Amino acid sequence: MTGNLFSKKKVTHEDEPVYDAVISGRQGFTILELIVIIAVVTIITAMSWSALSGMKNRASINNACGQVSAMINKTRNYALSGKMVGGAGGSVPSSFSVAVNGSVIQISSNPVGLSESFAISGGVNCFSIVGGVPAGPWSSVYSTPNAVGAISPASATGVRCLGHGGSRDVEVTPYQAICK
Repeated sequence: MTGNLFSKKKVTHEDEPVYDAVISGRQGFTILELIVIIAVVTIITAMSWSALSGMKNRASINNACGQVSAMINKTRNYALSGKMVGGAGGSVPSSFSVAVNGSVIQISSNPVGLSESFAISGGVNCFSIVGGVPAGPWSSVYSTPNAVGAISPASATGVRCLGHGGSRDVEVTPYQAICK
């Protein structure tokens, strides 16, 4: 009964599988192969780092633009809704103003009673646009109850947020502020 599943067979050295590495005496990577692999990994890492850094910078500018437009819209909404200032016995101010100067956004009421200040993060600064270039602080006063805005400087067409080699503009219309 040869060839039976339960028969005993003596295993010899010739029955073992043969590997090229054992025959050639080679047992690992050469120094040149390791240097090439490290160089490739370094190049890929540098390219990824550069791409991620650019995305972070664009996100900072987009965030600042969104924050400025939201604060302008918030101020106008305060005037439209007749936001009361001073708690339960407070009054509705005659106007609300918003100012954007560099990295600070300031909302206040007239007469004084409301003061909110916000910092623009990410190293981005925002200024008024006059003649297509950044020109300094931008502000608008919205009167209560119709929220008609008076923009300063009067020649300003909006707000430009600058930083990290890029920019985004906030277009201010009589009805809203929108990032462009």
